[in-house]
Amino acid sequence: MFSTTITVVDGYPRTLAEGMRSLFPTLRLGARCAHAIWLVLGCTLGGVLIFQFRDNPNSLPTLVDIVTVIAFLTGPFFAGLNHAVVFGKHMPEASKPGKAMWMLSWASLIFLTVFTVIYIAARWVFQLI
Repeated sequence: MFSTTITVVDGYPRTLAEGMRSLFPTLRLGARCAHAIWLVLGCTLGGVLIFQFRDNPNSLPTLVDIVTVIAFLTGPFFAGLNHAVVFGKHMPEASKPGKAMWMLSWASLIFLTVFTVIYIAARWVFQLI
């Protein structure tokens, strides 16, 4: 678990930084600056979640539920970043997937977005009842 955590803490912000730089080229952020932003943001949010649940040993299921919901809700955003990087101008033409994969990528983005909206609407409706 320790090596997985280190890999995620290092690699995930790098991937997000490149995606952010591809989506928003007018921000003029350097690679290190964008990486630092995602690293600090991720570690801060992770630390807040862990410290929020540290006192009660029975709160692990609640923590897992919160992390699962966050991962589900951020899926369309991260899929959009991935799409922008893979099909963007920074990827060499020889390495880009074909038209079928481009269409599958868009279909997946739509699928993720629709189900995220359904999930949010269902949670909102059930809280009203």
